[in-house]
Amino acid sequence: MNKYNLKKIVSCILKLKKRHKRLIIAIAGPPCAGKSTFSLDLIEYLNASSNFHIASLLTMDGFHYDNALLEKMNLLEKKGSPESFDINGFSSTLKRIAEAKEEVAVPLFDRKNDYSIANAQIIYPNTPIIIVEGNYLLLNTTKFSEVKFLYDISIFLSPSLETLKKRLIDRWIEEGLTLEQAIKRAETNDIPNAKFVLENSSMADILYLDNKIIFNKEKNNIEKSENATKKL
Repeated sequence: MNKYNLKKIVSCILKLKKRHKRLIIAIAGPPCAGKSTFSLDLIEYLNASSNFHIASLLTMDGFHYDNALLEKMNLLEKKGSPESFDINGFSSTLKRIAEAKEEVAVPLFDRKNDYSIANAQIIYPNTPIIIVEGNYLLLNTTKFSEVKFLYDISIFLSPSLETLKKRLIDRWIEEGLTLEQAIKRAETNDIPNAKFVLENSSMADILYLDNKIIFNKEKNNIEKSENATKKL
């Protein structure tokens, strides 16, 4: 994302922040859409705009089931699919974060070693902006849909399937797979997951498509912040 677009989104977030004790922003999209990079860039810009730390990250990938458990569940080959995540754990953690009453220990995902690290980071109650990043945050199906009301702003990153496929293959090659293995992994697991996200996610407040920002005028919580959903 270019700096102009990022600054534009940051400006909107800071305006909305004035009306909330805690602002929760969902960054969703298919695998390899660029969510992690965008989220970290957004947090960097937000924190640079203030004299103190105002933004922290909650990543959905931290709620992957352990590989040993996925193997017992016959889901290891489908790691990254909705059923390979601890949805209940994610939901309860997000609800606690939304209440902003206490410190919340959250997991992180070590992509290089392919496992989650429990209690790897603390989200403090006085941190006003929480960026939540993950593939399935805006799904209309599964239990992920039950916490969508907690998001004050939702942003959906949507590269083309061709772009996603190339990125996914490159990712797996970087992780040590051969070209043949990388193509198989992308085509049998990641691309189906990407299509599922694209076909079953609700409309976001902001769509980032082909390096363009598109504000959803019908459902823009930034412009209609007075009607934002009341938190728990």
